Amino acid sequence: MRDLYELIRLVNSTHDLNRVLNIITRKVSNMVDAKVCSLRLLDRDKKELILRSYHGPYRRSHLSKGNLKMGESISGRAIKEKKAYIIADLYKDSLYKSPEIARHEGVRSLLTVPLLDRGKALGVLSVYSDKPNRYHMDDLHLLSIVASQVAVAISNARLFQEIESNYINTVKVLVNTIDAKDSYIYGHSEKVAIHSFAIARELDLSPEERQAVRTAGFLHDMGKISVDSAILRKKGFLNDDEWHEIEKHPEIGARIISQIPNLNHLAPLVLHHHARFGGGGYPDKNLKGADIPIGARIISVADAYEAMVSARPYRGALEHRIVVEELRSRSNSQFDPHIVHTFLKVLKKDQEPQEVSIV
Repeated sequence: MRDLYELIRLVNSTHDLNRVLNIITRKVSNMVDAKVCSLRLLDRDKKELILRSYHGPYRRSHLSKGNLKMGESISGRAIKEKKAYIIADLYKDSLYKSPEIARHEGVRSLLTVPLLDRGKALGVLSVYSDKPNRYHMDDLHLLSIVASQVAVAISNARLFQEIESNYINTVKVLVNTIDAKDSYIYGHSEKVAIHSFAIARELDLSPEERQAVRTAGFLHDMGKISVDSAILRKKGFLNDDEWHEIEKHPEIGARIISQIPNLNHLAPLVLHHHARFGGGGYPDKNLKGADIPIGARIISVADAYEAMVSARPYRGALEHRIVVEELRSRSNSQFDPHIVHTFLKVLKKDQEPQEVSIV
């Protein structure tokens, strides 16, 4: 039972569907001492079973091929009829139509269990042994318990993927809204996200922190949708009133993001990306040093770099050499020196990815 509890714990510890499926086939194979364990999920449109995870000796045969029709093979029958099958001897049982393949694969018996969540068929879990008469009712009982837990975990992972997809689309719409506001900064948000992710990776932040920094990098200028386009595109220097309008954008952006589920935890990173490491930034002039969220400190460096190497209405793009000197000279005062050092190391090693998805 310890293996069963461990399997349940592992599949419920992540929402990554591929990881869930790989955990299942590996752990189940060990639990029942199977030579091969396969997991196929039902493609609802085509009514086919698609191989999604496989553990054991791999050969390009019927045991490891991708698609099975509903009603085809033992797995197809199990999903169509929503019932388990035990095949004691694949060489002799009339239900199994490919004994020559079983001989070639070196497998002799089979246990297949449908994956059902609230009566809905999701797929099948199959284990093969190299011994005849290997699987009995106690194995069926164990695998049925596993299948019920697995089905729930798969449903949860799929639901999470749908939520993530909606979340990604929301982010893309927001980023496009920013870029449409000012043609001069088109692509700026994506580049800041790329730089921010590269820094976070070099700092060895957790995958969750890297994701947060990357997405916040996309959204750091969200508040500029409230700034007059004439100010954003002004070719001369801004006056005090215009600067005051610009300085509102972190608060406005944070306020917008805080109202969006799955994004609200990024609000502090957006709010403080213009905080200065030595103090005196905005909107909170007293915030400084390690009190500034690390994600905001990362975005600050990435944002400044990208702004300086890009053309603006009031000046041309600066040379990379000059930008590097600026970042170094502003360390401790405007930027976290450790993050500046890390970013310059990333650039020198040319580790920056050319294109980064927002997930």
